[in-house]
Amino acid sequence: MADAGFLTRRWNNRLTVLLGLPTFAWAAVSLATSALPDLTAFLGMVGFAFAY
Repeated sequence: MADAGFLTRRWNNRLTVLLGLPTFAWAAVSLATSALPDLTAFLGMVGFAFAY
């Protein structure tokens, strides 16, 4: 059986932040600047969605 210490609200919040920050940063940079071509930005978001 799984350890109940890992199934807590604290761990859920940590994992959400850990996984959400890189995705948010990618989206913010992609939308705010023209540093990346549109296709690259889109494929990056697809990659994040696929990974998470």
